[in-house]
Amino acid sequence: MIPPLSSRPGHDAGVRRLTSLSQQLAQAQAQIATGKKLLKPGDAPVAFARVATLKRADAVAEAQRGAMDAAQGRLSASEVALAGIADMVMRARELALAAANETLGVRDRAAMAAEVRELLASARGLAETGRRGARTAGQRARPCRNARRRW
Repeated sequence: MIPPLSSRPGHDAGVRRLTSLSQQLAQAQAQIATGKKLLKPGDAPVAFARVATLKRADAVAEAQRGAMDAAQGRLSASEVALAGIADMVMRARELALAAANETLGVRDRAAMAAEVRELLASARGLAETGRRGARTAGQRARPCRNARRRW
């Protein structure tokens, strides 16, 4: 007599195949929904590590880009301040040459000296104020409290 063929192994194989396809479909739908091919490190460990490395490199590059933009802004502010100071120095030089004229009186020289003092104050203001109130030049290092102490 021929033993009856069981359909159970064939049925189990079909169920396993459908379960596998269902899981693959769920993963594909999740990838489409998130727009990411790698959803968890187990999907592709090497690729996931590479993506993490690239994200860190991108973050570092973005930070450097921000630092370069800030430096460019400070440089522009410094250039503007120095151009203004150069104009003030030229005016102070003109006043000094004019004051050397012996035909000028004390009052004229006093007025020129006052203008030079105003130019100096303006130049200090330009040197100390830059982009967003940050100092561009003329910064003095403050000595520490114990700077006068003799060792």
